[in-house]
Amino acid sequence: MEPPTDIEKEDPDEVSPSELPDTLDVVYKNTKGLIYIQDLYSKGKASNLYTLDIESGKTVLIGSMGMHIVDIAFCGNILYGIRWRHQKTTDLVRINPTTAKTTIIGKLGNSKVASLAFSQHRKTLYAMGPQTLLRVNVKTGAGRVIRSYKSYYPFYCGGLAFDSKGRAYSDFGNNNNRQRYLMRLNHNGTPIAVGGASGIKNSGSLDFYGDRLFAIFNGQFVKYDLITGKARLVTYTEHNVPWAGMSVKLHPSINKMS
Repeated sequence: MEPPTDIEKEDPDEVSPSELPDTLDVVYKNTKGLIYIQDLYSKGKASNLYTLDIESGKTVLIGSMGMHIVDIAFCGNILYGIRWRHQKTTDLVRINPTTAKTTIIGKLGNSKVASLAFSQHRKTLYAMGPQTLLRVNVKTGAGRVIRSYKSYYPFYCGGLAFDSKGRAYSDFGNNNNRQRYLMRLNHNGTPIAVGGASGIKNSGSLDFYGDRLFAIFNGQFVKYDLITGKARLVTYTEHNVPWAGMSVKLHPSINKMS
């Protein structure tokens, strides 16, 4: 059996949710999880939280989060998000997935931090900006840079996601040819290209649904081929809105936060 892989060797800030799974009113598709997405509008407009059916593209509005949120990520049963506070700062927030009520935890980093992902293998929350990878303290909200990608210019980071074995993936953009490339991050965060250009030019929020990697943006839901790096359209969402965040709340049989 292939051992899990990590993007860092140092002991992380672990997430240990005390909540029990609130699954009585949730129907999980194919026992893999329930997909949550959020929209993103300009000029600081408050974002809304939804659930998504990947087969039909239909969405169900949960409510307004009352803040300008740029990405979301489940850590077990707890939903976290990145709030864009102003031109210099982002905050880590906690979101109630039933009501969308949002609470600020603390300052995360600068305004360019825009991706959030949870490693179930390491029980650790990570964030990513165009040139940095951060480990996030969920108690204080603070993000600490653990890897810089400045030397990889003209490439820059996009979304971030972890598979069930702890392997990290990100879609990197290239400022020269305006193409995007799916990258796998090795044990120290070094990006390794998965095939060639993905065929899409927009950065989307990434997450795994089972063993399949998906992204959502601009009313489109796409799936990545983890061998070739190519992305293909799965479906259009019911509403053509600027989607920015996506996270899968794992089925309770999978989601074990011991």
